[in-house]
Amino acid sequence: MRSWKTWIWGAAFVVLLAPAAWAASSGKVVVAQGVDPTTLDPQDHEETPAFNVLLNIYDTLLVRDKDLKITPWLATSYKLINPTTWEFKLRQGVKFTNGEEFDAEVAKFSLERMANPANNLRMTALRVIDHVEVKDKYTIHIVTAKPFPVLDAQLTLRGAMIPPRYFKEHDKAFLARNPVGTGPFKFVKWVKDDQIELEANEQW
Repeated sequence: MRSWKTWIWGAAFVVLLAPAAWAASSGKVVVAQGVDPTTLDPQDHEETPAFNVLLNIYDTLLVRDKDLKITPWLATSYKLINPTTWEFKLRQGVKFTNGEEFDAEVAKFSLERMANPANNLRMTALRVIDHVEVKDKYTIHIVTAKPFPVLDAQLTLRGAMIPPRYFKEHDKAFLARNPVGTGPFKFVKWVKDDQIELEANEQW
């Protein structure tokens, strides 16, 4: 997969929370921002510091291209079937950095986690999703509680896909500090109020 994300593909990636010296070694990109994220759970924030890091770790079903047009990403195509049902065909051969495979069951788990108010996640825009139907291994139907014509736009920002087994095995506090995604970079370490280090995901 290739898009605007590729500007740091193939390098180490470090977010520093202090002024950065631009004498970094070859193969490393250093990005400075003013504050730490409050979490690295991609579905439990509404903040720029977290988003800046997580867009490099997690992939979404859809993205905006360089012209801001909504385009498939972990999905290969999508369409509106009726006012409350969207069909998504999913990309095959994608794996999370812990080895879990991305498929329709993963998409269902990810989307329904965000939709469920009992999870008390800070991201609330996708609570309009009533449920997700698995049609086959790489096809889902997203059913909304009411017509929601901007679902595709919301999925470009808030549709991070997460590994179900990993998220079921760990508590919320652990997940907030140890992200696992399918994106171009994988998490290495987080030194609070100092730096977050990522490295290239060679399987991306």
